[in-house]
Amino acid sequence: MSSLAKLMNEFENHQGKFLKEGFTKAIIETIGEKALLTIWDMFEIFKAVKQIPEGGTYLEIGCHLGGSLVCAYESAKASGKSINFISIDPFTSGPKDMMAEIADQFRKNTEHIKATHYQKHSHLVKDSFPNNSLDMIFIDGDHSYIAAKNDFIDYWPKLKTGGVLLAHDFNYSRDHIGVVTAVMDVFALQEIVKPFRSSIAIIRKEPENESLWVFGN
Repeated sequence: MSSLAKLMNEFENHQGKFLKEGFTKAIIETIGEKALLTIWDMFEIFKAVKQIPEGGTYLEIGCHLGGSLVCAYESAKASGKSINFISIDPFTSGPKDMMAEIADQFRKNTEHIKATHYQKHSHLVKDSFPNNSLDMIFIDGDHSYIAAKNDFIDYWPKLKTGGVLLAHDFNYSRDHIGVVTAVMDVFALQEIVKPFRSSIAIIRKEPENESLWVFGN
């Protein structure tokens, strides 16, 4: 069974839950195999973007083929909102020829989206964004402990109070343990929500939990 067929099969099994949020079969087909995401990851991104106000800003770190950006765009379109989209990915985490191909495919998959893309490492562009300026941040970049930890620390201040940070690959597979540990160490004072079947951790920035207490610092 292909990846898209698996997505469709999962949709059929839980369509009542998905359709209640406006997450339709057509949207899933549009995102399709552009994303290294489960249908439950797509669903959580879709729901979170629905909460971004008109004229708000969505930023993602780590783009691959553009599936998460397409998912965010489809959510904004379904809600009838105009949202500012920003993506960050240097496309340097593999063989040069392969990453050039991925970068090209990302551009093709997202050419219909009016977005600002920074083809640089996230720590090099963090000062491009004022503090308290972003409504949602989706982080799916370098999965090593240090890189994930730095992304969380660097970009948390950029998030508005009331905004949400979504950390992808919050699961205990061997490749992702660095992300899990970084989330637990950085957000020791925040509530970490792990939705049903998703590999996304959701952390909302509230007035009482804006400050970070980073374990080990």
